[in-house]
Amino acid sequence: MKDTGTVAAMVADTGHRQGDRGSHHGSSSPEDNCCKWMKELDDECVCDLLSRLPPLLSKPAHEYTVYVGASCNVTYSCDMQL
Repeated sequence: MKDTGTVAAMVADTGHRQGDRGSHHGSSSPEDNCCKWMKELDDECVCDLLSRLPPLLSKPAHEYTVYVGASCNVTYSCDMQL
């Protein structure tokens, strides 16, 4: 992967299931659930958390992209005052 200042978090499906209980209408995969919640996070909240990283990893006016599985990525834009 080319280094573009991207923070990547991959959530892998481990294949472990709690047993097949039939079809659940409206149920979603763990990746879909995680993606949904990542999209709900406010940029300011995420950037405040990321600003606490060591200076090598936190940069002012930077974008951080989180990858969840193969079909979801969420980008947070930060204008950090270091």
